[in-house]
Amino acid sequence: MKMDIESAEWDVFDETPSVVINQFSQIVLELHGLIPDRKEEGPSLILKVLEKINETHQCIHVHANTYDGILWVGDNVLPDLIEVTYVRREDVHDRLIKNKRRFPTKLDYPTFEGLPDLKLGTFRLIEFL
Repeated sequence: MKMDIESAEWDVFDETPSVVINQFSQIVLELHGLIPDRKEEGPSLILKVLEKINETHQCIHVHANTYDGILWVGDNVLPDLIEVTYVRREDVHDRLIKNKRRFPTKLDYPTFEGLPDLKLGTFRLIEFL
């Protein structure tokens, strides 16, 4: 599944049963409105949806999209918009290892030419919510 539906992803995943989400071997999507004060529902819907996706899928890549705002939390940055790649857990359960990669990786390119990428480190969204 590839999804970029400009903030509607939260409602779509909230309403979609986990059994349907689990039919997709890979999910590549943009997550909008991550800065809590920009999302009317607040972080509760975001957290609920991320937990739901994580029941069946594992995040393997994240990239900050610098189109929208950012929030600094101490020395950490939370972009309002990220691009995420998930794989179905049952397909890779015996190959998952703890993430030690720092994002962006060498394979990533800035969203906009001339603007630097945001350094997410070993990005874990749950720390910010």
